[in-house]
Amino acid sequence: IEITYDSANVQAEISVIDALRPEVENRFAIVIGNQAYDDNKLTKLPYAVSDAKLVHDTLLSRYGCSRDRTVLLTDETSIRLTQAIPDWLKRTNAQSQLLVYVVGNAYVDDQNQPYYAAKDFDLTRVKETGLSLSWLRQQLEDCVAAEKVLLFDVSHLGTVRVEGSGSFERLQNVLTNDLTKISAGRAQYTHLLDPSDASVVDDIIVWWVDDEVFDVMPNA
Repeated sequence: IEITYDSANVQAEISVIDALRPEVENRFAIVIGNQAYDDNKLTKLPYAVSDAKLVHDTLLSRYGCSRDRTVLLTDETSIRLTQAIPDWLKRTNAQSQLLVYVVGNAYVDDQNQPYYAAKDFDLTRVKETGLSLSWLRQQLEDCVAAEKVLLFDVSHLGTVRVEGSGSFERLQNVLTNDLTKISAGRAQYTHLLDPSDASVVDDIIVWWVDDEVFDVMPNA
């Protein structure tokens, strides 16, 4: 704080006042961030964990959350998350305020149900290895806390690397646009169709990276 004086005889000085918000009793927070995956096909998010840490630290310093009622879970497996989340929710009571913040990648299964990608997520086994977002919502609905907020800061786009012999032919067969219209170093907007009725499943951007190397980004 800079303090100024009307009198010319008084020298202005700089004073620093440390102010901390008081802790709010019964305010709880669960902060989850994942960016390091065992499956190399998943897009590595460079800032998910740092974002989670920033939210966690901000809750402690500015919003009255205490360390014993706030947990930060980063790059955890789905088993660890399904154990830790209910354990923390049990600490709340009927007067509690609860915030759950989740940052990272999310994907859908063949039934279009969303799943959060934990550290051990397998893109070929979405339902078996992902953290079901419907399960997470149900956990909060069953929680006794008086006020509850669930905030998803997730990306569903991602990038799937398709490479190796036959990559061009495989993409040419399953996508609607003609890859021969572009070349290495260029990108193309296209669609993935349902083989049963030819309806649009997803709109996609394909980057032709190099010979037999393509990056495919779902865009819906």
